[in-house]
Amino acid sequence: MKKNILMLGYEFPPLGGGAGTATYFLLKEFEKFFDISITLITSSTGAERREQFTKNCTIHFLDIGKRTDVQRQSLLDVFTYYRRAKRKARELLAKEHFDMAHAFQGVPAGYIARGLSLPYVVSLRGSDVPGHNPAFRLLYLFLSPCIRAVWRGASRIVANSRGLREEALRFESSYSIEVIPNGIEFGNFRSARAGERAPFTVLYVGRLHPVKGVEYLLEGFTQFALGKHDVKLVLVGSGPLYGKLHKASAVYDTIDVVGYRKPQELPAIYESANVFVLPSLGEGMSNTTLEAMASALPIISTDVPGTEELVSPDNGIVVEKKNSRQIAEALERLYHDTKSRASMGAASRKKAEGMSWEKAAKSYYELYKEICAG
Repeated sequence: MKKNILMLGYEFPPLGGGAGTATYFLLKEFEKFFDISITLITSSTGAERREQFTKNCTIHFLDIGKRTDVQRQSLLDVFTYYRRAKRKARELLAKEHFDMAHAFQGVPAGYIARGLSLPYVVSLRGSDVPGHNPAFRLLYLFLSPCIRAVWRGASRIVANSRGLREEALRFESSYSIEVIPNGIEFGNFRSARAGERAPFTVLYVGRLHPVKGVEYLLEGFTQFALGKHDVKLVLVGSGPLYGKLHKASAVYDTIDVVGYRKPQELPAIYESANVFVLPSLGEGMSNTTLEAMASALPIISTDVPGTEELVSPDNGIVVEKKNSRQIAEALERLYHDTKSRASMGAASRKKAEGMSWEKAAKSYYELYKEICAG
């Protein structure tokens, strides 16, 4: 008998970052499983609507008043989604039967799932784990009891990296937390010629937000670029730092802030780079790092959750958080060593081959079957 799953998540492309991307690709993969049917309640950049996304997935897009800055959700955006998604979920439950719920992020989706009288799984993504995001330090004091209640009521709790699992267990060690890593749509990405291109192009893709550490990358790059005329920094994304970074690009002709780009535009951008930098202060598991790896790029990454699964000496360099000097030193090393760039890029692509959304979807599918059978 087909099992009906109610999925909740306030991010879905073009809104949001990693959680939205993960939801999108998992739903695409779930189409292969004929014995499940999924209904997703998510946010929209426009009017409320219903869409048949795949043969076995229907999406209800809710208007949360979002029109700009699609990669960043404010507290008001999240709260608006919570109110409207809670109401929509109850409307759907009154009309049809669901066997379980799947909440992407413990807050707010997990808190909605907790009140639906359904067994549910919570996928932890990063900032929904207290202590993960320094900018939310005070907010965590308020949300911690809610998050514990969500975890306590969940049938299963899943983190997207071992590092995030460890952070979650530091917050609350009494629960069992599984790991299902992010994947990559490998066929979309081509191998960059990391060791060959000029100018030497440094790439960052992601939200332009303080928690992503982009300012430290900017400082590190400007230190590294002194006296060089064949280097370039490309920043792809939107967010609250866009204006500041755009002003910097007007001063330095070696910096290019290109703003948000659609997923289908990204493969060509990765292909044009020599090295990818993730200067983040906190992650679950970085989707953009996986994309860069699939594009055969060497990686410079801060030591955040997910890094140990993705970056090792054979494919990149790990630096301390908030350390622009180490970023500059890593760039200097790779700038001069074309052989290492090429070998690291090849190792990145080989690692990425072992991580797929198909594999992640299969793990969730098996989890769904266990919960529905229990």
